[in-house]
Amino acid sequence: MTIQEFYKLLNSHDWKYHFSDDHGQWQRGREQRAQILQDLENNKDNPEFEVLFKAFSSWAYDPHGDVSKPNMPEI
Repeated sequence: MTIQEFYKLLNSHDWKYHFSDDHGQWQRGREQRAQILQDLENNKDNPEFEVLFKAFSSWAYDPHGDVSKPNMPEI
């Protein structure tokens, strides 16, 4: 997996899935999060993956809306 593919996965993830009342949406979010964490583990030798994951997490869970969404890493 490239860092750009990982970005696309993070970008398409429903970061607030756990708040959903729809069990199907919750299940899809949970499965996608598990895939993200597996991809993160599979690429633990490349620190860019963890940096990008943390940047998306900060953006997604920012309570004040002042954290910018991460940009796509360059090739």
